[in-house]
Formats: sequence, C-alpha cells, structure tokens
Amino acid sequence: MSEMEKDEKIERAFERYTGGGDLPQVDLSAAKAALTEARTEERRRAEKRRKVWTLAVSAAACLLFAVALAFLLLPFGAPDLEAPSGSDHPPAGESPSAPEHFSLLSATAESAGYSELESRCGSAVLPFRRFSAAQNASAQYTVYRAGGEDVLLSAELGYWNGMTKLKATVYVDLSAGKYLAEELEDYADLPMSRDGYRYEAEYIGGEYVSRALLTRGETYYVSMISHNADALGLLVKLLTE
Repeated sequence: MSEMEKDEKIERAFERYTGGGDLPQVDLSAAKAALTEARTEERRRAEKRRKVWTLAVSAAACLLFAVALAFLLLPFGAPDLEAPSGSDHPPAGESPSAPEHFSLLSATAESAGYSELESRCGSAVLPFRRFSAAQNASAQYTVYRAGGEDVLLSAELGYWNGMTKLKATVYVDLSAGKYLAEELEDYADLPMSRDGYRYEAEYIGGEYVSRALLTRGETYYVSMISHNADALGLLVKLLTE
C-alpha cells in the first residue's frame, strides 16, 4: 500500500468519525518531515548493517581460504619432530633387514663331518644325509664363521647315477639372512624359473655350468657342473625332498 493510499484511508476514517463535518486545519508538514527523516535514518541503518554483514562474510571467506591453502601446502608424511632421539625407526635409506656382508676368503673356515654338523647346524645339514651315506655320492663340509657365530655351511658334492654325473658346491645360509657372503651377492639377480627358484645355465666345453638360488625352509646357493642338462633339476630335487 502506497503512502497516498494510506493517507486517503486515514482521511475517510476520520470523516466517518466526525460525521462528515469540516476537519480542523492541522499542519502535518512537521509530522511528515519527521516521518520522512525517520524512514531515511532506518534505511541508513539497514544499509550500514548490510555493509557490516558483507564485510564479516568476506573476512570469514578469506580466513577459510587461507586455512585451506595452508593445509594443501603442508607436506604429507612429514616426520614427527617430537619423536624421541632413541626411536626404533632406522635412518632414512637404511633397510632394517639388510644383511652384513663378509668375504669367504677372510672368514674363519672350519672343516667338519656330517655327524658333527647334525648337532651344530641342525636341519640345515639334513638334505646332505644321502650324499654322505650313498655309495655313488660324496660330500665334504666347511662351516664359515663371522661375528663370532656360524653363518654359512658349504657342501662340496659329487654324484653319479647311470648317465648322470655332477659336481656341485652348495652353500646354506645359517644366519637366517643376517649375513651374506660377498661372493654370493649376485645370485639374487638370477632369472626366475617357472619352478619357483632362480637359476642360469651355460653350455661351456661340453658341460653345463649352472647356478641356482632357492629357498625351501633354508636358503641354498648352488654352483654346479654336469654334462647332463637335467642335472640341476635332479640336484634341486635331492636337496628339497
């Protein structure tokens, strides 16, 4: 409803109240001026409140943007700066299971018989029992020591059966991966076979020169010479069955 309509409505109501007589002459200019000023002041206050609210919303938005940007710039996985100096975590770049390396030439080597090795090396020597007992096989054993403990068992094996004859050196890890001979490091780079162990074989001078790395309870490093291409598979079978 417009201001003019409001004034007309008031006037009609007043006429009904006075019975249609002449209205007293009243100067309403001051009242209208006061009303106009009041409305202007109200609009001014509303505009001020709107500006304050707009500024508050803008400030809140800027704060949220700054927090989000700071979060995005934080490096994920940053180390805990409050971690105690005696933390069990290894220094960066070090593997907690990296073996200690030693050389077969510098390690203490001790020859031993099979009966001694049964109590000294436990299950690690069991695969060689048949080579020590059979008439068509031979075995000589050496134990290597490093860090004051037995770390490697070496077995020099000979075997012949029908058309198959082989000579092999088999090393057995006695340290559960704690020590590794430098001479055996590159065995881990041998190609993987479909039978689940690593090996390579070359035909040199009428014989197969083979190397293999396999884990069947124990870890075996095999170096073998035979004129039979199937000899390596036979030796692996004898060691693991």
